[in-house]
Amino acid sequence: MHKITISWGVSPEVGTPATTYEFATEAELAAFRLGITESEGWMEWNEVEEGYVHALCRSCEDRIDAKNLVKGQCAECRPVEPADCRTEGCDEDPDTGDGWNGFCGNCADRRETASEPVPDEVDAASAGPEDERCAMGMHSWIDTVGKLAPDTQCTRCPETYGSPA
Repeated sequence: MHKITISWGVSPEVGTPATTYEFATEAELAAFRLGITESEGWMEWNEVEEGYVHALCRSCEDRIDAKNLVKGQCAECRPVEPADCRTEGCDEDPDTGDGWNGFCGNCADRRETASEPVPDEVDAASAGPEDERCAMGMHSWIDTVGKLAPDTQCTRCPETYGSPA
């Protein structure tokens, strides 16, 4: 038995499974390939592994098998995150609950309600575009709920909410 599995289309809908075709002979498979190659330009196609389900990386928009996405991102685009919370001595998982920025939910809540500046936050006046999170547009206000004033300043860089770079 000769098989080919194809993901049809230039931009298939996310979640679209690939189609597997079976042929009795190698000649039939070759004829099928010739037919779809001749139709190229009308509809794009890619040969993929059996079981493939179409997805797009939310960062680079590359076509990828859905089973290879983590949090909507391919391996090349996923940030390397610590397995444990960034707070020294805390071994909770930052990916569960209401955690953010590498902190578990409990530590994130404590940081948010702290009355004094949290030690590893950078003073906005001395910060610059070298902060990787800000360079990617992930300013400190990104998770703020509600309407923000245009002069709300990022706590990690000099950028204000009303003047995106």
